[in-house]
Amino acid sequence: MVALLGTVSGVTFLLGFAPPASLRLLWRRPEQIRMQDAIGELMAATNDADVAARVLPPMASMVGARAIALEWTDGTLIGTYGAIDETSGDVARWELPFGRLTVRTSTFAPFFGDEERKLLTALGSLTGLALDRARLFAQERAAHEMLLRADELKNQFVALAAHELRSPVGAIYGLSETITLRGDQLAPEQLEELQSSLTLQIRRLRELVEQLLDLSRLDAEAVVIRPQRVRVRDRLEEIVDSVSPLESVPIGLEVDPSLEAELDVEALDRIVSNLILNACRYGRPPVLVSAAKEHGTLRVTVQDRGPGVPMEFVPQLFDRFARSGASAASPGTGLGLAIARSYARAHSGEVTYRPAAPQGAAFELSLPASAAA
Repeated sequence: MVALLGTVSGVTFLLGFAPPASLRLLWRRPEQIRMQDAIGELMAATNDADVAARVLPPMASMVGARAIALEWTDGTLIGTYGAIDETSGDVARWELPFGRLTVRTSTFAPFFGDEERKLLTALGSLTGLALDRARLFAQERAAHEMLLRADELKNQFVALAAHELRSPVGAIYGLSETITLRGDQLAPEQLEELQSSLTLQIRRLRELVEQLLDLSRLDAEAVVIRPQRVRVRDRLEEIVDSVSPLESVPIGLEVDPSLEAELDVEALDRIVSNLILNACRYGRPPVLVSAAKEHGTLRVTVQDRGPGVPMEFVPQLFDRFARSGASAASPGTGLGLAIARSYARAHSGEVTYRPAAPQGAAFELSLPASAAA
């Protein structure tokens, strides 16, 4: 009887220490079913984290691991199941085509050998395919969202052009016809008033056409930045002089006459002129333009003494066609700030807003002040 018990104990020990393949398959049958289900679910994963969440738990369960982690080749973590303790001494790694698999084995696992390694390698390859699929899905979704956004912008563009062009074109046609047909019948002051209105509408039409052309160039990424060395004050004076006749608002300039920078003149003109027009139309005088260079960056600030931008509208301030309730009654299209920021970014710069002290709005343009930047 004792011998029989000893024999049974020995066989049981051998089976537990080095079970045959058939017994190992039987033990792991539930985990294999779970893994098959997980592989099937991988086809529904839409991102990297989703792939890791679906595959790592059953993968760890199949080989009796306490923890398992999946990383990209550069070491960036994709996902983890359990805690990997690098000091425990029971951590194994497998290099995969797309990254690395780290497994913390368990001292209580019935067996962990070549078959388990082959299994993990095979599952890792399947996981790589799932990650590729998830990445392609994300790219397709992003492309679809971009197409929807582009279509929305196109519809807005067409609607804006049709609406905004109709008004100045109609006014120009009516004024010019009146002057042509009845000019000799009008008093001098009436004729002067009509001519002044005609000039104003022509300027409005010119500004709108330039903005629409700017948008088309920016959308097509056809803006080429060609930096050249310029005296900043001289250039800003030209911009202020070109805007002053259009707006009856005093515009001050505070710039060191010796300040120089290497920048694209056309981009600077587009940005600063839009910022000045915005300050003149929606702020209050005086409007002040200042500039300085700090650590290789040119900073041009345009500020006014108006009420500033409502805080709830700040997140939409640089969106195309965005106009707050307070500015809706003023002339403009809601494109100036969007164009200014787009030109700044094409120049590797930025346009930002902050409240001015003690009151008003301040828009700051930051541009690299050297061609190397």
